[in-house]
Amino acid sequence: LNEIFGHIEVVLESKAEYLTEIEIKDTDLEAEAGLIKISPKAFTLFPSPSNDFNYLLKTIPGVVSNNELTSSYSVRGGNLDENLVLVNDIPVYRPFLISNGQQEGLSFIIPEFVSKVNFYTGGWQAKYGGKLSSVLEVEYGIPDSSSVQAEIGILGGNVLAKIKKDKTALILGFRHKNTRYLLNTLETQGQYFPNFTDFQTLMIHQINDKLELQWLTNFSRNKYLVKPENRTTDFGTFNQSLRVYVGFDGEDQMNYNTYQSALKLTQNVNRNLRIHYLLSVVNSKEQELRTLEGGYRLCDIDKNPASSNFNECLITRGIGSNFESARNRLLSSIIDAKVSVIQTPSDNNIWEYGLELNRLEIDDQLNEYSFIDSVGYITETEFRYANNKLSHSNVVLFAQNERNWNYVNRLKVGLRLNYASLTNQFLVEPRIQFSKKLKDNYSIHFASGVHYQPLFYREIRDLSGDLNNNIKAQSSIQFVSGINKNLTIWDREFNWHSEMFVKYMNHVIPYDIDNLSIRYLPEIGAKAYAGGVESRFGGEFISGTESWFSLSVLTTKENLENDEIGYIRRPSDQRFTMGMYFQDHFANNPEMSVHIHLQFGSGLPFGPPGDLQYRTVFTGKSYKRLDLGFTKQITKPQQIIRITAEILNVLGTENTFTYSWIQDFNNNFLAVPNALSSRLLNVKVGIQL
Repeated sequence: LNEIFGHIEVVLESKAEYLTEIEIKDTDLEAEAGLIKISPKAFTLFPSPSNDFNYLLKTIPGVVSNNELTSSYSVRGGNLDENLVLVNDIPVYRPFLISNGQQEGLSFIIPEFVSKVNFYTGGWQAKYGGKLSSVLEVEYGIPDSSSVQAEIGILGGNVLAKIKKDKTALILGFRHKNTRYLLNTLETQGQYFPNFTDFQTLMIHQINDKLELQWLTNFSRNKYLVKPENRTTDFGTFNQSLRVYVGFDGEDQMNYNTYQSALKLTQNVNRNLRIHYLLSVVNSKEQELRTLEGGYRLCDIDKNPASSNFNECLITRGIGSNFESARNRLLSSIIDAKVSVIQTPSDNNIWEYGLELNRLEIDDQLNEYSFIDSVGYITETEFRYANNKLSHSNVVLFAQNERNWNYVNRLKVGLRLNYASLTNQFLVEPRIQFSKKLKDNYSIHFASGVHYQPLFYREIRDLSGDLNNNIKAQSSIQFVSGINKNLTIWDREFNWHSEMFVKYMNHVIPYDIDNLSIRYLPEIGAKAYAGGVESRFGGEFISGTESWFSLSVLTTKENLENDEIGYIRRPSDQRFTMGMYFQDHFANNPEMSVHIHLQFGSGLPFGPPGDLQYRTVFTGKSYKRLDLGFTKQITKPQQIIRITAEILNVLGTENTFTYSWIQDFNNNFLAVPNALSSRLLNVKVGIQL
């Protein structure tokens, strides 16, 4: 061509053209019974007293927690000990001796590290076991790049780091929590010294194409000390208004240190076979020291505005004091080992089976007593002394199969075989889950199965501190059915999820709850049931955010053996709950956002202490709470600055979480409500590099 036409020079001009943006979303309906998936982003900006991961779960239908000072919760009529928590398949445990929310430190999970959250409230698969009420499955993800962030606020702070280099990823977290500012809003005035600190790391190393190693460590040091001084509480009705004044002397101290280390090795044998090896060790040392005396005066209040003694005490109805002493120490060691195999012969056929071992060793020294001094007459009300040492193991075999037909019908069938050495029981747990996609983005699902909760420790310790080994594992048969629908409104995705559930518990251990202290009655057997309806509607009410509303109606009752009372309410019988989490941002400034948390729950049952027949005969006050968070994010080329202001308990509601019983001169017992925190302003400043 050169010889014919000569030299030809062609110049191409560049032209930039933007293609139409395409957003890819997973439209497959995950209609698994009892499963609620939550976006990890929702946890990082949720307004809460102490940046607690579990605080958000209280807006999920079926979850009950009437105490903002704790991360503990109950699900579908269960108690606080019936929830399984897994972080990267590693079991996480609560301290044994915590008796109230003021003493509770940092929850294990760090919200900023979370990449996946699955929350099962019933009917879960055979691979999950050991608890009766729920499974919280959290996954810490591999960071895409290295970053460092820090946050400091009135209630504490943290420093978090994510490091990614070649085949190794490392995440580190240091957190400190000081709730003195929050505790000073309680009715009991005094000197609070809460000091909670933890350090957590996760190392993920890709050894080669087929082997991945994870090493998770956590050390938490928690110390709580309070020297109460006085308390004044007004209660009663308009026609009979009462006031109790309590003066304190002494202190209450709680120390608990926990160390956990876990190794997880994942072997990808081939594209159809994957094996997980897991070993976790937990060591905990807990100490409870209390020498506390409270003298009270109960009187009638003058509520006549025209009286010169308005709002003052008129008649003294009772005088007395209560003395408590405790020198308790508990050492625990927990070992979890697990081997699980995932085999996928085809895309619509998945097998999963494995072997689990759980070993528990407890050394518990219990030494506490209390008495009441009423007008010079001393009556010993409680004395507990024990030196308990306990070792036992649980061995589990499980297998399950999942079949998927044309992505329309999905069936999961599984079986767990559990040997509990403490009770010498072989426990058989068959389970099944089925889901079906219908037209118009509807799907239905059903699940049923047998669930056992092998005895751990607290369930077999009676009120005197002695161990009762002549009882069996708690058990239930669960039925769950529901409907799920994906909707598109305002060109955004929404989801409606509703379920009905029934749990028949043919053997449970009755218990009383005083704040977070669960006092089991292992010498008394019982049967129980729970049932209800739940619904949740959520989606992008505001583009780029996730919000939801939830409602739950529940009833749970139990029938004690060898009595003629019949079924009575369980301590967790909260008939109606409602939760909301709503996010918004300014239309012309999306970096300025608002976060709203609303929670309502009807009153929980309670009754006089020491009376088994009437321990749930009364109904407490309803729980109402509204929290607001305002966040301003400043984005710069190399950093992100976030300023957050939170108004906690906006309405200043005096919520009641428990009742103290006192006696007047006529030997009448009166229930004095114990209020939670009042309105509080919290400010946090964070930076990410």
